[in-house]
Amino acid sequence: MKKHLVWSVYVRIFHWSLAVCFLMPYFFKSYHKAFGTAFLVLAISRIIWGFGSVRYTKFSDFTFSGLFDYIKNALKSLKTKAKFDEKTKIYGGHNAASSYAILVMLIGGVFTSSFGLMIYFIKKGFIEVEDKKIVTNLLGDIHGVFAIFVFMVVVAHVLGVLIEKYRGGDSLNSMLIDGKKVNAKFDAKVSNFWKIFAVISYATAIYTFIIMS
Repeated sequence: MKKHLVWSVYVRIFHWSLAVCFLMPYFFKSYHKAFGTAFLVLAISRIIWGFGSVRYTKFSDFTFSGLFDYIKNALKSLKTKAKFDEKTKIYGGHNAASSYAILVMLIGGVFTSSFGLMIYFIKKGFIEVEDKKIVTNLLGDIHGVFAIFVFMVVVAHVLGVLIEKYRGGDSLNSMLIDGKKVNAKFDAKVSNFWKIFAVISYATAIYTFIIMS
């Protein structure tokens, strides 16, 4: 069966760069600010991309209906070891669970990084506050809560990908490496405008990483 390109190379770079920038601060504390700022740039860029015209990755192509039915059928299939059938369809793009997960991870990630950046600006004196210690401690707590919440969604998203594979979906290579899926009907085409936008976004993220290191 013919496969169609769903996740363009630009989206895959966004995906893996966001994953790296979110996870690395847990392992490399000295680069926490650098990774966090690069993540903020990439997340905002990906949100802007979502309002564009690239098939499958624009928000208007996301599936927001049938979330609970999808989760119920997914758990049922795990219990019965059943593969996909008409009631448990495979989506060409994002299914309901991944659609919500992507939005939550992006928006939650923006809040996480923004609060972290505010702490940095306050400590550097770019933002004046009456009591630096109280404000930075409060922002630090909020930053941590958002980080934990987003991390939990990331874990749930990864589990969802594995469940999708178990239930008879495309291979992990197809979904994450070459970006092609059997169940898609059309290839995703990226216009020159969005290609340039993506390249500028990557370059900006790299630049912010360097200056914040």
